[in-house]
Amino acid sequence: MWTSLHPRLSDTRVEIVTGVREATAIPWELLRDPQTGAVLTLRARAFVRTYAQPESTAKYTLDPAASGPIRILLVISRPAADDDVPFRSVAGRLIKGLDEAARETFQLDVLRPPTFERLGKTLRQAKNKGQPYHIVHFDGHGVYTEAPKSDTGWLAELLSGLTPMLLSAPRSGPHGYLLFENPDLDQNIQLVDGPPWANC
Repeated sequence: MWTSLHPRLSDTRVEIVTGVREATAIPWELLRDPQTGAVLTLRARAFVRTYAQPESTAKYTLDPAASGPIRILLVISRPAADDDVPFRSVAGRLIKGLDEAARETFQLDVLRPPTFERLGKTLRQAKNKGQPYHIVHFDGHGVYTEAPKSDTGWLAELLSGLTPMLLSAPRSGPHGYLLFENPDLDQNIQLVDGPPWANC
């Protein structure tokens, strides 16, 4: 199968359908061509990971008529302001993709300002009101790198010399960080990795 797929990979949609346990236990996005080392997710036109839903779980399907609209919180982080992707480029497309009937089914809220502190406060308020968000969609930038060992130069190549603030304590080795806005910092960037989300 790989031999016939390989030449057409850039035009191929790859779908991984598994059980719930396997969907999260195996890092499917790291699949590589054993001969060349090429990462499948970077070469395919689309790479989608989902899980097979057994019939016995059908009773848990969300019924908007009974529970209200599906609430989606859009976190659109643009630390570079005018030098970044336009703010409305994502939210506008999501809204245009919904017809009138769908707009009654979905509630789209945009987090303003898109700071990590504001995100935590908004999620807690929604939960306390008994109306938690079903989906949080983060549209922004991220980096995978070593934590800063000093206050300067560690992201110079990646972010043109910016010196963002790290929200959690530095951890050894490279880690992934999302870039949230933080207007209290000179460069308007705050790096957020995994641990702070537990307190969000």
